[in-house]
Amino acid sequence: MDKDYKLFLTLARGEWCISGFRARDLRTRIAGLTPSRTSSLLKRLRNHGLIRKAARTCKY
Repeated sequence: MDKDYKLFLTLARGEWCISGFRARDLRTRIAGLTPSRTSSLLKRLRNHGLIRKAARTCKY
């Protein structure tokens, strides 16, 4: 399965709506995702306006 598709399926989970998610949460759910790849994916999603960072936290 494509990693971008897995990323969107993971982000579409309802559990993230209330508490948000961290980069570590994505790495635990998507196998083979390195920390550098995770940060670049999050940056790309932020630039496109699909996610936004919660103020004063490490969560999105």
